[in-house]
Amino acid sequence: MQGSDATSVEIAQPAHGQTRIFYTTQRYPIYYLAITKCGCTYLKNLFHALDHGVPHPDGAFVHETESGLTKARDVPPEVIRASPYAFAVLREPGARFLSFYFDKIYGEGPQNFPEIRAHLSRILGLDLSPDLDVEGHRRNCLSLIDWVGRNLRGETDRPKNYHWRPQAARLRRARGYPLTYLTLPGLDWQLPQLLAPVIPDLAERMRVVEERNSSPRPVDPRAVRDGELEARIAEVYGADAELYARAEAAWAGQGAVTRAGFWPATPPLARGVRAFRAAQLPVYLRAVTPRGVLASRRWLTAADAPALSADVVPEEEAVRRALVEDPVDRLLFAYADGLLRPRPGAVRLQRALVSRRGFTATPEGVQDHRTNLEALVRFIEIRRGTLTAANGLLRAQSAGLSGLDAAGFALTRLDRAALLLRGDLADHAEALPGLGRPLSRIGRPVRAALTAELEARIRAVYRADQELYDRAEADPSPAAAD
Repeated sequence: MQGSDATSVEIAQPAHGQTRIFYTTQRYPIYYLAITKCGCTYLKNLFHALDHGVPHPDGAFVHETESGLTKARDVPPEVIRASPYAFAVLREPGARFLSFYFDKIYGEGPQNFPEIRAHLSRILGLDLSPDLDVEGHRRNCLSLIDWVGRNLRGETDRPKNYHWRPQAARLRRARGYPLTYLTLPGLDWQLPQLLAPVIPDLAERMRVVEERNSSPRPVDPRAVRDGELEARIAEVYGADAELYARAEAAWAGQGAVTRAGFWPATPPLARGVRAFRAAQLPVYLRAVTPRGVLASRRWLTAADAPALSADVVPEEEAVRRALVEDPVDRLLFAYADGLLRPRPGAVRLQRALVSRRGFTATPEGVQDHRTNLEALVRFIEIRRGTLTAANGLLRAQSAGLSGLDAAGFALTRLDRAALLLRGDLADHAEALPGLGRPLSRIGRPVRAALTAELEARIRAVYRADQELYDRAEADPSPAAAD
């Protein structure tokens, strides 16, 4: 949705002459802000093909010459500002960093940076041997990301380079232009959807452009990304991760629809809502926190039929409640139930906290829990809204509860939901024996570890969730004790 909070950014009025940062074509009013290591080689070749019928003759080396490409330097700022076809392509920052490492530092191909490669090898002690194993690449990447962080803070003797500068820094140059964000993994179908009104056959044209700046990897990059490396990348590229998460969420679920053959003019398509429901009963519960999900399943499970996650039927008359948990309770439960066990998907996060933040995997008392909570809150403060799917137990609730008003959901506090549901489903109490079952408890040592300062920091870092919780429907009855 061009110009929406989910996919675009709009800051200040654009300056005259700034439009030269965009690529365009002679034939079509489309405007592309290039970001290195985010598909720019392919897109420059595509833009050349749109004007000249063939990809750029220099292929992978298009950046060196750019002959035949058109900059938008003569296009008035207000034209691009009003255009629905101005876009940038974003890449998950960990994948972008590893691409930079393998292509420009480790690899010996013609596109590497020989001078900086030699310099970093010397000062960081990088191992560039051709048969390096996964652990060796991980050590290299840990050293490199630390150096990149220092470089971006101005603490090295080398200038910043666009290949490792944050994507957010490049986007700041386009301040004042409401760009639509595409994701690199979804480029093949998102770009045709965006530009369908002006280039209806773009998908076919894209298929003939084969030049992409990619090369075989000596090891699987995913194996290199352990919890420690993930945490360091997040510290350096936190703003990029937040931007990418917004774009990914906005386009989520669209691939199957667009590949079916119909590409509407205004992306992205409205996304369906999924929620828990009891078989044959008129109720939907939307929950995004571990405790909320657990409670929903318990409350809506009948004697012979488990609660199901189902698509909400828009025209169905049913109780619809979106459950929002108090941010502090949510984090305490995520810590106690998700990180101390730890749950699947949180193992790498726990390891990163242990190795980098002084986290204790087996706390023995209140003080150990307090130290752990300090480490966890600091980790979240650094990453803010950029937590990935692997750390989903810490992701802001607001990301999964936004836009539900239009689907008829009432925002409901989790700690009062059982009371409200008993009223909503009074006629079905016998069919749902778990209805109103108390929430899973948070242990006393964990609660005792919470200080006023920690509570304030948690509410500050989850400010959007706090606002949802404050807005949520509240029953006048006192909430059940935790």
